[in-house]
Amino acid sequence: MPDSPDTLELAVGELLRRIPDTWQTYRPDDLTQTQSQALSLLIGAGMVERRGHGRLRMLNHPVTVEYTYTATGEYGLAAAFEKVCAAMWTDWQEAYN
Repeated sequence: MPDSPDTLELAVGELLRRIPDTWQTYRPDDLTQTQSQALSLLIGAGMVERRGHGRLRMLNHPVTVEYTYTATGEYGLAAAFEKVCAAMWTDWQEAYN
């Protein structure tokens, strides 16, 4: 059952008061479903930045790509991964074709 708009609004307000001005690590599992949804809305609105990192590897290819991204706004994550994909294409294009 979806949360009521009032509950989500309270979660957004609570997160805005609690989120620090400097980068800190957080555990997504520590957030409730409502808080997680509120955080996604804040990121989509461009009010909070999300930073993450990962590693990609093409099956049977020796090159592994490690990346760190910073994303905010409605399409921030897509824009960040567009840059990652463009960078890895140089190394993986021949194997992919």
